Amino acid sequence: MSGAGKRVPHEITFKDIEVFPGVPWLSDDIINDFVYYLIYGTENTSDSDNKYISYEPVTGYWYIKDKRMYRNNRINYTYGLPDYNALFIFEAMLNLREIKLFDIFRKYDEKRTIAAREKYDVILGLFKEWIWQSDDRKWEIEEAYNKAFGKFKAGKYDGSSLKFPEMSKDIALYPYQKDAVQRILTEKNTLLAFDVGSGKTYIMIAAAMKLRETGISRKNMFVVPNNIVGQWELIFKRMYPESRLLTIDPKSFKPEMRQKVLKQIQEADYDGIIIAYSCFEMIPLSGEAVMAQINKKLDELKGAVCNLRYQYGTQSAIDRESAYLKKLAAEMLAGLHCKAEGITFDELEINSLFVDEAHNFKNSAKRCA
Repeated sequence: MSGAGKRVPHEITFKDIEVFPGVPWLSDDIINDFVYYLIYGTENTSDSDNKYISYEPVTGYWYIKDKRMYRNNRINYTYGLPDYNALFIFEAMLNLREIKLFDIFRKYDEKRTIAAREKYDVILGLFKEWIWQSDDRKWEIEEAYNKAFGKFKAGKYDGSSLKFPEMSKDIALYPYQKDAVQRILTEKNTLLAFDVGSGKTYIMIAAAMKLRETGISRKNMFVVPNNIVGQWELIFKRMYPESRLLTIDPKSFKPEMRQKVLKQIQEADYDGIIIAYSCFEMIPLSGEAVMAQINKKLDELKGAVCNLRYQYGTQSAIDRESAYLKKLAAEMLAGLHCKAEGITFDELEINSLFVDEAHNFKNSAKRCA
């Protein structure tokens, strides 16, 4: 990293940046330099061309080369264990992988695992101390962080001119609610990160009706927790007494009734379709829609496989993995064709999806996440 040239101060400085090993905006050169420092205890200057690590952007996998080759007190005792040195521990840290060690009989070794995890914390502390010791490194990290996140400033939306002709005269939205409606009308995806009790339900319903009124979205679905389906219906009717709703709860979505309900969604014209979480999860996607996603991911993995083969020459193992992925995809397609009989979600022509309590889907693989 060069210190030459005039550097313009960054809007977000290192004091406001939290760096963890393996974040995607951190360069592999910095990680490479830290591995050198971890091994030798000095900055990587004379050995700057030697690459200790590699990074696969498709899979997000970090790999430290020749981990067993290096042996000294730093990586085997100070920051690691004799049989699981600091490079193995740091590689696990880079990949956010939990450390679990086993003995020669493949039995979980609690004592060694705890020792390795303690070294993990020591290495993390060393990294956070080392990372800001170089002015060049500070500037490079600030540059990368500001490029990645500095442009994401909260937009300002003015909904003061919005009119809601079909809304009940007894309901009046606050200015911030109108602004939120304007944001939904403007953006493709919106998170309503308001406090509890701020009227997010009113915002979503008003936005959906405005989307229909303007012709942006003809069919709107509201996915809500099972226990408040009725509450949502009452609020919707209170806001829009003349609205035509379809409310779907577990009782009305039993297997023998499911296709009839899906047919109603597909063919009828509703102002709002309110559906319980558990019912929404029962609506299948077509095999074609899922396989389109799988094939896209397989294409990305194919590129990653070629890169790994080029770097490490593990052709036979990678070929076996590729064959397994293709077989798995075929089996998934066969299973989907069996399960997705009747009307599927992609045939319902839902234009907009509103998810209440969306944090429930934060770490989920469910379709509406």
